[in-house]
Amino acid sequence: MPNNDFIKVCDFIRENFKQNADILDINCGDGGWKKLLPEYTNVDGVDGWEPNCIKCTPTYRRTFHKDAAKFQYDAYDLIIINTEFIPDPQKVVAYALERCKDLIVDAPVKGLEQLDGCFYHKKQPKRRVKKGEKGTKDI
Repeated sequence: MPNNDFIKVCDFIRENFKQNADILDINCGDGGWKKLLPEYTNVDGVDGWEPNCIKCTPTYRRTFHKDAAKFQYDAYDLIIINTEFIPDPQKVVAYALERCKDLIVDAPVKGLEQLDGCFYHKKQPKRRVKKGEKGTKDI
C-alpha cells in the first residue's frame, strides 16, 4: 500500500490534470506511478534499466530504454521524476522545466516548492487583481 505522500500527490494530480493529460514518468522503475493512476492513459515511461522498460510496456503508452540525463523529448503536461540513480538531477530537472506545465520531483531541487512530504513541484506564478481591472493578471 502506498504511503500518504504518494496518495496526496495522486490527489494533486487528479485535481489538476485531466485523465487524457500527457504525462512522462522519468526513471519509471516498475511503473509505480501508473499503478497508482490507472485511469491516466497517456503516460510514457523512461528508465535506464531495460528490465523495467519491459515490465512497464503493457501499462504505459510508450516506454523508452534511455538514460534520464540523455533522454530528449518534447512537451508534456506533467513530468514526474524519480531522482534516484540520476548523477545530476538538477540538469534533468532544468531540461524538464522547459517542457512541461508542471513537474513533480521526489527530492528538493532549487526552484521548486514543496508539494507534500518528500515531493516538490514547479512554482506557479502568483496572481493578483490590479486596481480598477476585472479578473486576474500574472505578475
